[in-house]
Order: sequence, then C-alpha cells, then structure tokens
Amino acid sequence: MSSGGNGDPIHRLAAAGALAVIAGWIAWGRWVFASASPYPLGVDGYFYPVQLRSLLESGSLHYPSAPLSLWLMAPLAAIGGPVWAVKAAAAVVTALIVIPLYGIARELGGDRASALLAGVVGATSTASFYFSVEFIKNGFGLTIAAFALWALLVAHRRRTRGALALALTLIAATWLTHKSAAALVVVAAAPLTIRTLGGRAVLAGV
Repeated sequence: MSSGGNGDPIHRLAAAGALAVIAGWIAWGRWVFASASPYPLGVDGYFYPVQLRSLLESGSLHYPSAPLSLWLMAPLAAIGGPVWAVKAAAAVVTALIVIPLYGIARELGGDRASALLAGVVGATSTASFYFSVEFIKNGFGLTIAAFALWALLVAHRRRTRGALALALTLIAATWLTHKSAAALVVVAAAPLTIRTLGGRAVLAGV
C-alpha cells in the first residue's frame, strides 16, 4: 500500500529504510528482554505454548480461541519450540506496528517526518511493549488492526476493487486474531464508512 501522494522516490526509499531499521531495533530490544528468561512471560504466558503444542501434535487448538496469531506462530514453534516461537513472534509482530501507524499518518495528510514520529511514538509506547510480553494476542490484533485501518484509508482514496478487497481481508484477519481489535477497527472506521457510502441518507437507507 502506498501513502497519499507520489512524492520523491528517494524520499520514499529513505522512509522505507528508516521504518525497517526502527522496526528491527524495537523487535530486537523486545526479544532481548523476553529471551532473558527461559520460561513463558505474562499472566497468560503458558496459554500460548500449550496452544501451539496442541496445534503441532493434533492440528487443533487445546482451548477455543481466535486462531490466526497461533496459526502464524505454529511454523516457528515447529522450528524452535513453542516458548521460543511465542517470544520471537511477539517481538517482531508488535514492533511491525510502526509501519501501519506511519501509513495512517501519511494518509491523513502528514509529511514523512511527522508520520515517522507517529509510528515511533506508537511502537515504542509502554502499551505496545506491554502487549509484546503480557497479552500477546492483543499485540498481534492491534498490529493487524492498524494495517486494516491503513488499508481502509487507501481504499477510500483509490476507490478500486483491489484496494477494497485488501481492506476487507485485513479486517477479517483482525477478527480472526482478536475480536476486541476488530471492534476497534469497526468503531474507528465508522466515520469513513459513512462518508464513503454517501452520508446520512445512504446510512439511513441501509
């Protein structure tokens, strides 16, 4: 997904490089913290290894749960074990939120510097770090939710079927990851949806 306006290709490349470095730096810091202990972290730390072990051994989850984050971690669990997989995936995925936060800020009219700042502030916040070690599914859900909101903004600007399909796919992925994050997308996207549908008259008709 590209942000609003074409801009200078060199500046776009520089911004992409900065995002990659920032995300990598954040992910590495979170991995160092999480890997300092050989045990699962967080109040529901053992929930994830149990679920991943069940996926690897039986192909199904041990406890009913929104499955996408666990499906994504399963290949890592097959390589390095469930505990390692949870910590590595959580560090990377929660750090990646810097990318959609940057994209959202750009779509809303911010310049590249302010958009980078928005991404860094969000990705390095206490809440973002908290979700990387305590409630990991929430962290996954918020990252995918941010990508979904970015995609919705792009779809509103482009008005193409492909952009809309991507946005809807990411909303479905958010729902499969964490239902509270999906509810956040619905609430945040409501004003844009009303505008896209043509205003109150169309909404009343629906």
